[in-house]
Amino acid sequence: MTSEARVRIVLQARTGSSRLPAKSLLPVGGIPLVLLCAQRLGQDGLEVVVATSDHEDDDLLAHTLERKDVRVVRGSLSDVLGRFILATADLDDSDLAVRVTGDNPLPDADFVRRLLRLHQDSGMPCIFTHSPRDGLPYGLSAEVLTVGLLRHAGSRMHDVSDREHVTTWVRSEYPGSIASHRDFGLPDLSDFRCTVDTLEDYLAVAKLFDCPHPVSVPWSELAERLVSAGKRTSGGDMGWLVLGTAQLGMDYGITNIRGKPSEHVAFEVVRKAIAAGVRWIDTAASYGDAETRTGRAVEETQVPQMQFVTKVPPQRGAGISTSGSVYRSLFRLRTRALAAALLHDWDDFKARGGEHWMALKELRREGIVDRIGVSVYDPEQAMTALDEPSLGHLQIPVNILDRRWDRPDVEAAFEARPDVTVHARSVFLQGLLLGNGERWPLSASRGTGLLSRLDDLAPELGRRNRLDLCLAYVRGLPWVDAAVIGVQDAGELDETLALASTVPLSGEEVDLVRARLGDVPTQLLDPRRWSNA
Repeated sequence: MTSEARVRIVLQARTGSSRLPAKSLLPVGGIPLVLLCAQRLGQDGLEVVVATSDHEDDDLLAHTLERKDVRVVRGSLSDVLGRFILATADLDDSDLAVRVTGDNPLPDADFVRRLLRLHQDSGMPCIFTHSPRDGLPYGLSAEVLTVGLLRHAGSRMHDVSDREHVTTWVRSEYPGSIASHRDFGLPDLSDFRCTVDTLEDYLAVAKLFDCPHPVSVPWSELAERLVSAGKRTSGGDMGWLVLGTAQLGMDYGITNIRGKPSEHVAFEVVRKAIAAGVRWIDTAASYGDAETRTGRAVEETQVPQMQFVTKVPPQRGAGISTSGSVYRSLFRLRTRALAAALLHDWDDFKARGGEHWMALKELRREGIVDRIGVSVYDPEQAMTALDEPSLGHLQIPVNILDRRWDRPDVEAAFEARPDVTVHARSVFLQGLLLGNGERWPLSASRGTGLLSRLDDLAPELGRRNRLDLCLAYVRGLPWVDAAVIGVQDAGELDETLALASTVPLSGEEVDLVRARLGDVPTQLLDPRRWSNA
C-alpha cells in the first residue's frame, strides 16, 4: 500500500436470509446490525460504503443507513461481485478495497488498519482472513485487495455462485495471502464463532455487545468476551471431529463382527455426539439406513446448526438424477439444506461432460447446498479435483500408515486451495489399526508388526494409546480440517470424545512417525483391493 492509495471499505449486506430473515436489521447494542458494522468500521475516518441489492426487499435497509449518512450503493441481487465493482467504480486500480460482510460486527477500524499494514508489508496485491486456517474466530474477518485485482477477478469469474462469493478466484490465485491470529496478537481462537447466521448466533453476539458503547468497544475486548463466554464453532473442542454414519446404517467394516447396530444404538450414538458438541455429520445415500436414522436422531435433539455432508450414489444405472438424489437425502435427513453434497463415485466427476457436477453447482446456486465436492481414493484424483475452481469440499482416505500423501506436489496442491474444506476418512482403516491383527487383509505377521510399532510410538510421543496416536497424526496434517470417525456404539464414541482436549502431532512428530513406519503395500491402504490381497 502506498501513502497515496485510497482505501474504501465495502460492506456487503442484504435483508434476505433463509436461516435468519432480516438479520441485518436486528438490533445489536440497540443499533441495527448493518449500521453497527458500518459505524464501527468508519469510526476513525475510514471510508465505508454499503453494497446491497436493488431489490425492493432491501429498501428498508438502504433507507436505514442513508438516514444515518452512510453511503449506499445498490446493484444486482445475485451478482455480489458486480456490486463491489460498482462500489469502487471511481477508484484507481492501485487503490484498495476492503471487503467486510454485514453479519460480522466484531471487525472495527483498528482491525482493518492492522490488516492494511499487513497488506503493505506483504507486497502482495491482496491479503485476507480465512477461517479456520487463520486461527481467528469465525466472523472476525476481512479482505484487502487492490481495486485492479478486484476488476480483474470480475473479468475472470462468470459462474453465478463464484460471483456471489466475490473473491473465490482471488483466493485461488493467491493462496498464501492469509493473515494469522499471531498477526493480531491472539492465541488460536479458530474454535470460536462470532458471526450472525442463526438465531443462536444472534443471541450470543448481542450479548457480547451488551455494553455502554457498542460502536467504540475494541475488537480485541470483544474477542476476550467471546472467549469468556465460550461461544465456539462446534460446541467445544470438537471442530476436528465429524461423526461418520456408515457403521450406523449397515453392516460395515472388515473388523465388524457385530453387524448392523439396532436403531436404538444408532440413536444413542448420534445424541451423545451432539451433546458432546459434535456438529458435523458425514453420511451417504448408499449407507443403508444411515440417512434416515441420523435425520430422526438429530431432529429429536432440536439442536440448530447441524452440518450434514452427504454423498450422491454412483450415477451409472442409478435410476435417479444427481439433484433427485440430493433432494431424497434432504427428506431422509429432515433438513432444508446441506453443508456439502459430494459425488461418491470419482468417475462421476467428469462423466457425461461434467453433467453431474453441473447439477451440484445448480443446487449450490439455489442454496440447497453450501459446498459441493467429491470423495476420492488417491492423491492423483485429489489433485485433479483441486484444479476445479468450484470445488468446495474434498474427502480423502488418509491414515498414519499412508505415505502416498507425503509428496511436495500433493502438499502444494492443498496449500493452493485454502478455500476447500478437507475431511479425512479411513483414519483407522476400518478399525484395523485399533485391533489385534487377526482380521488383517495381508499376512497376520505383517499386521502384528505394524501394530507393535504403533504401540511403541504412542508412549514415546506422549499418547495414551493407538487411537490417540492415529487421530493425532491425521490432525497434525496441516491441510486436513477434520477427521471422519465412525463408531459402532456409544462406548466407542466415548473413547474418541475422551481425546477432545489432546493436541495434534507437531510437524516434527509427524516426520518422526513417517520415518519409523516407512512404506506399506498400497493394497493395504485401499479397501477396494483387500479381496485380492
